[in-house]
Amino acid sequence: SILREYLDLEFRNLKLPFPYDADRVIDDFVLMCFFVGNDFLPTLPNQDIAEGAINNFFDWYRELLPTFDDYLTNSAQINMDAMEKLFRKISIYERQMFDAFHAANFEKILEPNSIDHLDELEDKPSTDSRLFKDLKSIGVDIRISQDNDDLSWRDTYYREKFQKSITDLQFHQTIRQSYIEGLVWVLNYYHHGCN
Repeated sequence: SILREYLDLEFRNLKLPFPYDADRVIDDFVLMCFFVGNDFLPTLPNQDIAEGAINNFFDWYRELLPTFDDYLTNSAQINMDAMEKLFRKISIYERQMFDAFHAANFEKILEPNSIDHLDELEDKPSTDSRLFKDLKSIGVDIRISQDNDDLSWRDTYYREKFQKSITDLQFHQTIRQSYIEGLVWVLNYYHHGCN
């Protein structure tokens, strides 16, 4: 009941294009908790409860709710238009985490005394690492470019997670559909139990 009160206080004063309903906010909050893990679906890649994932979803939801045509859920039904907006927000965050991870790896390559361990880094030959170190030493700004091909970070994820390329369109259609079916099933299970 305390969580219910806090959620109501947080969202009741938002200007929405539809009537405010605290129960629908709570149902949406439950759905978003599925993304950080449950017994049936995998956790999204960078959405760990211990690292603030619930807070991320809370903030994203507060930002996006006024842009939705309705809540994320209606009982056990998912509003796919609103869900797509949330997935786009998650995608931006995932890209930032990917870039930060790779930027940290470049920094590790450039750390003093890291040259001795370059052979352990499979994706960057030693000559590239020395070049990065030389460029940084003369003041060249080395960081992951935001202009990187959008497909490259996604391809890396799918190759590591599923051993599939981003170009395998049939696989991607299947995995998307399966994930949405899983969300629908878990939401139905939450609302109606195992039928």
